[in-house]
Amino acid sequence: MQRVISVCPFTLLIIFLSLFNNSGLAGAGEIRALSLEECIRLAFKSNTDLRKDRLNRKLSLLDRRIGEDHFLPDLYLTPETDYRTADDGRSRFMFGTELVQRIPTGGELSLRWSESYNRYTGYGEDDWTSKFSVKLTQPLLRGAGLEVSTAPVVLARLDDDYDFNSYLWLITRRITQVEKRYWDLAEADQNLSLAQAFLDDTRTLARRIARETGIDDDPEWLAEIANRELDIANAQQDCTEANLALIDLLDLGGVDRVRTTTRLWSKPKDKNRRIEDHLNLALEQRPDLKQASLYVDSTRMRAAVARSNALQDVDLALTASTSATEEELGESIHDAFDLEEEFIVSLGAEIRFGVPGRKRSAIAAEYSHQKAKLDYLERKQAVENDVVTALGALKTSHHSFLKAVDVERLARLKLEAALKKLDVGGADNLKLIIYQRDLNTAQSRVYQAALDYLYDLADLDEATGSTISKWGLEVVLKADG
Repeated sequence: MQRVISVCPFTLLIIFLSLFNNSGLAGAGEIRALSLEECIRLAFKSNTDLRKDRLNRKLSLLDRRIGEDHFLPDLYLTPETDYRTADDGRSRFMFGTELVQRIPTGGELSLRWSESYNRYTGYGEDDWTSKFSVKLTQPLLRGAGLEVSTAPVVLARLDDDYDFNSYLWLITRRITQVEKRYWDLAEADQNLSLAQAFLDDTRTLARRIARETGIDDDPEWLAEIANRELDIANAQQDCTEANLALIDLLDLGGVDRVRTTTRLWSKPKDKNRRIEDHLNLALEQRPDLKQASLYVDSTRMRAAVARSNALQDVDLALTASTSATEEELGESIHDAFDLEEEFIVSLGAEIRFGVPGRKRSAIAAEYSHQKAKLDYLERKQAVENDVVTALGALKTSHHSFLKAVDVERLARLKLEAALKKLDVGGADNLKLIIYQRDLNTAQSRVYQAALDYLYDLADLDEATGSTISKWGLEVVLKADG
């Protein structure tokens, strides 16, 4: 008997689109086989957001070192020349140097030495003047005290630590995204293979039915085959979209296709660790929670500085100086150090009236500190909620996976029983189609349940701040100590 194969126009369109997707016309770039760990390390290295943030880290480290240099001494060089029109017609060239050292009490210690050469053109004479002075200034109210004076150093370190934890949190979230996009692609690949296998099984079963009934173009089976071909086209589109989403995160140039080598887990395991352990881990490791804590410390320090700035300016200055003028440079220096020649000690005070705006700034800084403490408590509660939610979702997805596996087993048994009836001529076409669809749906649900579990596992790692350590990523650009 001659077999006549009838194919509807829509089926032909599906076949054409499938051939187009597989022809390589969509791109001639590289197809790279990658494991999940390889994808994570590639993203860690090449993701554009992470690369930009690494540059931000370098800038932050520079700012930190600038702040830590606050107590390095400042050296000033002051060359100067002048001419005085008088009977003596003096011209002078002066060279001075001053070393200023900030001290932890908020004051400054200044050491100054100057030498000037004086030429008296009216008399045809010259001489040298040597001057030495030591000056200690100490604020009594505004700017006084160890906490305020060391604020630039402490704030620079706090700001850099805040920035570093921001960098860690960005890495954590990006790696979580890579995990999910990789599993999306793995599931899409599995579903495409499943759709192809389902089509092959449908065609095999249709041929078997045709041999039993003598009908080659049964509309029910032709329609079922067309539906399976449509499933393949949809699965191919899902693979394309999942592939592009993963490549976008990896930022890989010249790669058009990633082929997954890490399969969806077949037997997920439930997490037996107590919820308290997960909570403690999150409170210890979550970078965003550390950020909130560092911001509390930073606003507290800024509030202390603002309160200091609102105080009255009362500074004491203690100065000791000596000078000498002689015909020879060596003599002028010697006499300047001879305290019996001339030595001046002075003690002065400087009082500057405060600006009202400083008090308003202090109040605003205190409000910011109070708000930062509330933000920390809110973030801590959010972290705890994230952990509880992630653990609950993981437990649910683990249970769903076990149920999906059981449903798939029962669907397979049901189809096998129907096929046995076919051997004795007692099978129903409609039941065979339905049972085969049920098995395909059950298998897809197993993949979806495994995907949900892996999603929830990635979310739990993020919730506890364990993502970076889990994948053994070495994060540099951190200040020593």
